[in-house]
Parts: sequence; C-alpha cells; structure tokens
Amino acid sequence: KLKDLNLSDNAFITDASARILAALPNLTALNLCYCRDIANEAVRALSESATLQQLNLDRCRVSNVTPLAKLRTLKSLSVAHTTIRDD
Repeated sequence: KLKDLNLSDNAFITDASARILAALPNLTALNLCYCRDIANEAVRALSESATLQQLNLDRCRVSNVTPLAKLRTLKSLSVAHTTIRDD
C-alpha cells in the first residue's frame, strides 16, 4: 500500500499526472516540490483525493490553492516560492 510518495524535481510529472495521483487509495503524503509542470489544474485534481494529509507544492507553478479547502484530511500544505499571494 503506497502511502508516501516523493516525486520532487521530476520533469515528467504534469497536471495530468495529478489526476492519477489523486486516485491512489492509500496516499497520505505527496511531495511535488520542484515539479515545474505542476500548476492550478493539478491542485484541482488533487482536491479530489480522499486520503491526502500532507502536500508539498514548493516551487511549482501554482497560484491558487482554494480547491484544496475541501480536503478534510489535509493537515500540512507547503507552497513556498510559488505565485500564491495573500491579498
């Protein structure tokens, strides 16, 4: 049972990959730090995860994490060095 997945600095991970990752039934921790092709579409896909507790999106092309608000299981979110602003 895959629970913790580190795909950091992986040029092959895209927004489309996030849809597959969100469907992993036991995934609780996901590190996508430095995955430069991860953006807002990935956030929308990951918001459908039923089990995700920790998510690292540092240095991804993410500007909006609002969809993640519906993730009741999420305990830790890292978005350092993204374009997210707290206006």
